[in-house]
Amino acid sequence: MDDFEGIYRRTEGKALAVFLDYDGTLSPIAETPDRAVMAEDMREAVKELSRNCPVGVLNGRDLRDVREKVGIDSIVYAGSHGFDIAGPKGLQVESTVGEEFLPHLDQAEKELSHELDPIQGLLVERKKFAIAIHYRLVEPEKVEGIERIVDETVAKHPELQKSYGKKIFELQPQMDWHKGKAFFSYFRP
Repeated sequence: MDDFEGIYRRTEGKALAVFLDYDGTLSPIAETPDRAVMAEDMREAVKELSRNCPVGVLNGRDLRDVREKVGIDSIVYAGSHGFDIAGPKGLQVESTVGEEFLPHLDQAEKELSHELDPIQGLLVERKKFAIAIHYRLVEPEKVEGIERIVDETVAKHPELQKSYGKKIFELQPQMDWHKGKAFFSYFRP
């Protein structure tokens, strides 16, 4: 923002869009996913922005969850890392990309839940196309063991890959797909 005038000059005559994440961008990072709440002044700022240019919220949360958290009808949402997209005027894009990975995610979820359930403060959150292992509330000395269990599970399921977030590990389909790629594949100007 130090060179706002320069940014303005470079974008003159071009169509602009703004893409935002939810956790850590529109809401503060919270101890658990359900506690991540968007402030009302932030919601009003995003609504105002959407009156001036297309706005998208791209997130790893399931589509329904991120739409409920944000609650703005005038923007586009890419949930489940871009596997589900919805927006204004009835826009609904439910891709079949990744559906073949659902049985592998189901099996990995069972294994992880069995191994990790005894760990106090740990949350294994199943999303449609991912499994998030939240360790924010876990004693720091246990994180290495948690990651070892996650890595062993990924090794048994080469159809899945591990990614990292803010105090989470996440298992996702092993494919060249992510929320940004999905969004641009459907909404390239």
